[in-house]
Amino acid sequence: MKLSRTLFFLMASGAVTVAACFFSYRAGLNQQQVEEARLAEQVEVLMQSEKDAAIVKRVSQQMEEIAYQQKAISDRQRQRAEEQSELALKMRDKAELESKAARDAEARAVKAYDEAERQRFLAELQQKMAIEQRDEAQHAKRVADTLNYRSLGRTLASTAMTNYESGKKEIGAMLAYAGWYFLNKYDGNTYVPELFHALETVSDNMINASMMHRGSITSIEALPHSEGCVAVSSYGEIEIWNGVENRPLFHNPDFDFRDVLVNQDEILALSLNGPLCIISVSGTVLGQYALPTGNYFKIIPDGDRGYLLMAREHFCHFDKIQNKVSNPIKLLMAPLNEAIAREDCIQLFFSKGQYAEMSYRGSVEKKNPITEEPVTHACYVPENGSLFLGLASGNIDVINKHLRKVATLNGHVSRITDLRVVGDILVSSAFDKDIFVWNLPRLLFENGTTFRQEIESSVEIKKSEQQSNTMEGEWLVPVDYSFAAWPLCLCTQTSVNNKLASDYVYVGLSNGQIQKLCISADDMAKQLKDGMKRNMTPEEWSHYIGANIPYVQFK
Repeated sequence: MKLSRTLFFLMASGAVTVAACFFSYRAGLNQQQVEEARLAEQVEVLMQSEKDAAIVKRVSQQMEEIAYQQKAISDRQRQRAEEQSELALKMRDKAELESKAARDAEARAVKAYDEAERQRFLAELQQKMAIEQRDEAQHAKRVADTLNYRSLGRTLASTAMTNYESGKKEIGAMLAYAGWYFLNKYDGNTYVPELFHALETVSDNMINASMMHRGSITSIEALPHSEGCVAVSSYGEIEIWNGVENRPLFHNPDFDFRDVLVNQDEILALSLNGPLCIISVSGTVLGQYALPTGNYFKIIPDGDRGYLLMAREHFCHFDKIQNKVSNPIKLLMAPLNEAIAREDCIQLFFSKGQYAEMSYRGSVEKKNPITEEPVTHACYVPENGSLFLGLASGNIDVINKHLRKVATLNGHVSRITDLRVVGDILVSSAFDKDIFVWNLPRLLFENGTTFRQEIESSVEIKKSEQQSNTMEGEWLVPVDYSFAAWPLCLCTQTSVNNKLASDYVYVGLSNGQIQKLCISADDMAKQLKDGMKRNMTPEEWSHYIGANIPYVQFK
């Protein structure tokens, strides 16, 4: 029993041992399998690493080969760079040598240029001096030639008069035209007295007529639409003269007419003590209107309202619609010498030298005198605003549009009776029995300026600002006409307005005569040229003008 328990114990112990060994074996086997699996995994990892290492090695070998190739390329490039650098150094040295040579050449070129510029400057200076000397010589020659030809023109005018008066009218006409030709071509004054008188005489442009009753002609007015004039006299006469015949329109010896005005087909004549007579150009009396007591001397148009009738002590208004004369309006600074109409006012000049301006409504404002002497007659030129004042001394003051006196014309020696302007020509008459024809563009001033410059300027022009190109030595010399009686009145008729052949002036004399004069030297010269039947022969040219003067055919 005891043995059985021992045997059972031993068998149990053995079973436990066997079980323990079995479990130990199983545990070991599992552990071994795990270890094998881990080792297998490691082997696989190592094999993959080996594969990767082999790939990396191959890549590294390839990269090494590429690096060797790049190194070879770099070596070749470095070698070429070194060769190029060496070549560049050589080129730089060569460029530096060439640059130095270029700088040396540039310095030589600059020096040569400076020398050339100096030589050019000297050459230009010498050329300029030569040109100035040439211009001076040409100017001196031109001046000498011009003066010679101007002198020739005056001489030919005198020769023309001599031949014409001796009966050689054809050669006289050619010589008069030749005188005008040379003066005109060389910018001379074609209004020098000897030439102007020769043109006037040879062209036969002076015509005389007489009033029927030979009363003193006190006023003349040009006809507006045809050639001719209307003249009134101190013996109550009104006549029309067209240069060929007189046509008496009215006569009343009780009247002493002092002014005449032509308006369309009506003629207004103002008598010294009245009345105002209005007649048609056919001679029909349209009205006679008594005036307030006074010494009347001038009619001034007052637009559509009528006329202002100026007397020495007062003025009154004539209403042409109602044919009515207003009451007189007294002038406080009387007696009145002259009244001249402008666009904006009427200028009043009194016998004691006072000056005033009157509106067309009749209000009078005293002003500072424009000139120092009493004004006996005035002429206003609306084209440029200039004013010409005839004085008691015989002088004529030229006033520009700014009321600045720009010149005094000396010539007459007695009281101025009338002034008229045609274009650039001024005609004046005086009690010295002369009329003067003034060519205003030839009026020069001491500062060298011309009439046109002065007449436009509001201030005196200094000599340094002069723009005149007129040759030295030219001055305004008027053409003078002397008469046997006093020239009391003038009127002008221009070819521009009436398309006449020339510009004319009509002169009314105290002995009842009317004289018609052409006042355009150019027009008279044209008449002579148009009337020429032949040119001068070479022999005539050589005899009268000179063999050294180039021959010119005028015809």
